[in-house]
Amino acid sequence: MVRQRARQIAVKNAQRAPIALWLRQSVYALLLPSLLSLLACGQTAARAEGEQSQPESPKSAREESTLNSDVVVEKPTPGTNLNIEKEGDYSQKLYLEGEKALSERRYETAEAYFKASLKELYRSTNRLHLQDLELSMARLDLAMQRNDQAYRALTKLAHGIKVDQHGNVNKSKGALLLSELAEAELRLSRFDEADKHIRQAMRLMQKGYQGLPALKERGIAEGRLARVLSHRGLNQDAKEHFQAAVDLLEQEPGYKQLDLADLLRQEALFYRDIGARKTAAQIFERACAIKASASNSQKTRSLTGEIDYVWEPGSPHSHEIIDQDFPLRYIEVNNTRVAVTVIDLWELAGLLICVTNTDEHRHVFGLGEVKFYKVVKDPGSGVVRSYEQIPQVDHSRIDRIRRERNIWDLTQNRPWLANIQKTRNFRGLVPPNGHDLFRGPNVFGVWGEWPGISHVVPTRVAILPSRENVFYVDEAEEEGSRESGLIRSEGIRQMGLLPISMEPLESRTGELFYLYPRNEDVEVRVTVGNTTYSFPFRCRKRRIN
Repeated sequence: MVRQRARQIAVKNAQRAPIALWLRQSVYALLLPSLLSLLACGQTAARAEGEQSQPESPKSAREESTLNSDVVVEKPTPGTNLNIEKEGDYSQKLYLEGEKALSERRYETAEAYFKASLKELYRSTNRLHLQDLELSMARLDLAMQRNDQAYRALTKLAHGIKVDQHGNVNKSKGALLLSELAEAELRLSRFDEADKHIRQAMRLMQKGYQGLPALKERGIAEGRLARVLSHRGLNQDAKEHFQAAVDLLEQEPGYKQLDLADLLRQEALFYRDIGARKTAAQIFERACAIKASASNSQKTRSLTGEIDYVWEPGSPHSHEIIDQDFPLRYIEVNNTRVAVTVIDLWELAGLLICVTNTDEHRHVFGLGEVKFYKVVKDPGSGVVRSYEQIPQVDHSRIDRIRRERNIWDLTQNRPWLANIQKTRNFRGLVPPNGHDLFRGPNVFGVWGEWPGISHVVPTRVAILPSRENVFYVDEAEEEGSRESGLIRSEGIRQMGLLPISMEPLESRTGELFYLYPRNEDVEVRVTVGNTTYSFPFRCRKRRIN
C-alpha cells in the first residue's frame, strides 16, 4: 500500500516537472531583458555623471586671446575662388596669403592675414599647419623689430626639433627655423648660440633639404655666419662668407632685390667697423640704389612693400648738423630729404619733421604717419630688445601756440631750425652766402594739417600757358603736374597718405608733441609713401633751463 502511494506521487511529480520548467523559463525570458536594460541605464548615468564631474581641458592663453580678439574673418561667397572643401581649408588659404604678403614685405597686411588664419585654425580641429603659421609669425616679428618676442617664439618651436650629430632633422622647416633663430640671437648678442644654430642650418641647406629655396636661404645664412664671425674678431673669415653670401643672393636676390640690399647694408656696416670707409661707402651706395628703385612716394606699404632707411654713421646718405642740444639728422635719397630733430620742452618732446623735394621737377609726395618709440634695452648688456611706442599728445588739448613759442625761443639762434619754422614762398632767413639747406618755399604747421597756400604767378610768365593746367586735363599726363595750391586733386588717393605736390626745393615742416622720455634712447620713424625713415636720438638727462 505504501509502495503504491509512493509510485503515484512520483508519477504526478514527473508530470508536473515540464510545466514548472516551462514556467521558470518564461519568467527568466521576461525578466532578463528588463534587468539588462536597467543595468545599462545605470552604467550610462554613471558615465555621464563622471564626465560631468571631470573638468574640461583648459585652452592655452594664446588660443583664448585669439578667439576673443576682434579679427574679422569674412567667409567667401559662393562666387569667389575660395572654395572650402573641408574643415581648415580657409585657415590654410589665409596663411598662404599671409606668406605671400610677408615675402613682398607688406608686413601689416601679413600680420592681419596671420591673425585671421590663427583664429580660424583654433575654431577647427585640423591644425596641421599650426607650426608653419607660428614660424611665419615669428619671422614677421623679426621683420618688425620685435626681437625679444620673436626669440621666445622661435625658441619654443626649436624645442620640437631634434638635430643629431650628423645634422639630421625631423621637421621639413628645420633649416629655416634654425636660421631665423640664429638671426634673433644675433640681435640679442647671444653669439655662441647663434654660431651653433646657424652652422646647423647651413649643414641642412648644403644637403639640399626638400622645400627650401636653396640659393636665397643659403645666401642669408652665409651672411648671418659672417656677422657672427665679425663679432668674434675673425674679420678675414667674415669677408669670405660675406662674399659667398653676395654671390648667392645675386643669383636669387629676393623680392625687388631687397634681400640683397639688406645683406649689402650689413656688409657695409662690417667694412665701416673695421675702418675700410671707402669700401663701405661703395657698398652703401649700391644698397641704397636698390632701395631707391623700389621706393615709391605715392603708394602705401600695403601695396608695394615696405622700404626702410636707417640713419647710421658712415652711410653716405645719412647727415647731421651737430648741435649739443638739438642735433638735426636727415636722410637724402631718391630726390627726397627727410630731416628730424627732438626739442626738450620739459614734460613734452616737440618733434620737428621737414620733408623737402630736392629734385628739379615737381613731384607728389604721400606723407604718412610719424611714430615715436622708446628703445627698450637690456640693462646689463645694452642690447636692443624691443621698441615701445610713445603715445602722441593731442595738440588741440594743450596750449600749442605757447609750445611753438618755446620751440622758437630755444632754436631761433640756429638758422637751420629757424628757417623751417616759417611759412614762406621765397628764400628763408639766411643770406645767400650762408647756410642754404632749406632755401626753397616752406609751409609750417601741425604735421598733416597744413593749410592751402596760394601762389602768385609773376608778370613775366603770365602770358605763358597756365601752370595749373586747368584747361589742359589729360589722363595720360604725369601725376603731380598741376598746381597743388589751387587744384585739390593731386592724382593719388591712398589710405593713410596725405598727397602733397611740392615744387623744386619746396618743403613741408610739421610739428608733433609727445611725452618726453628723459634720459632714454628713442627712435623717430617717418613714413613717405612706402618708405620709412628711422632716426635714433638720445634724450637729455637734464632739462634746459
